[in-house]
Amino acid sequence: MAVIAVDVDGVLADFCGGFADYVSRRTGKSRSTLPNPTSWNFWGEWGLTAEQFYELFGFFGEAGAFGQCPIYPEAREGLYALREAGHRILIATARGAERLSSPQFKRKVQEDTIEWLSKHDLPFDDLCFVHDKGLLRASVLLDDATHNLTRASEVGIKAVCFDQPYNQDWKGDRVRNWAACLQDMEVFNV
Repeated sequence: MAVIAVDVDGVLADFCGGFADYVSRRTGKSRSTLPNPTSWNFWGEWGLTAEQFYELFGFFGEAGAFGQCPIYPEAREGLYALREAGHRILIATARGAERLSSPQFKRKVQEDTIEWLSKHDLPFDDLCFVHDKGLLRASVLLDDATHNLTRASEVGIKAVCFDQPYNQDWKGDRVRNWAACLQDMEVFNV
C-alpha cells in the first residue's frame, strides 16, 4: 500500500478557471482574454502585472473563492479508485501555506479548502498544507507544478505530473486527466 500525495489546485480543482472567472468579474476583463496559462507566471498572458495578479489573488482568497473552484471531471472517481486499490490518500496543497500570507488569510483559505473537499465528497486519509512538497512522507506525488515534482523527485518520492499547458517541460511520468488515471492506475505503483 502506497501513500499517494495529491495536490488540489491544477489536479483536483480547476484553480486557473476559477481564478480567471473571478478576475473577469472583479476587473471587467472579458473571460476570453484570460486563457488557460501556458507558463507558471501567467499574469503576463492575462495582461496583468505581477503586483496586480497577487493583489487579485489575495482578494480571491479573502472572498472564499478557493471554495468555489470547479472540480475536474472524474477527480472524485479517481480518488475512490486509488483508495479501492489499497492506497492511502494524502491531500497535499500549498493553499494556505504561502510564506508571506497573514495568519487570517491562511486560516480562511485552509477552512475553504476543507469545505471544498467535503462538498465534493473527496476521500482522503490525511490533509497537509505545505509549501515544500519534498517534506511529504509519501510514495508518490501527483502534482501539476514542475517545481513540486522536481523537489519530490530529489528526495525519492515518485513524481507524476497532472497534465496542464504550463507544465509541458516535465519529462517524467505524466497523466493527461482523471479519466486517463482511471484507465491506467499502474503509474501510481512504486
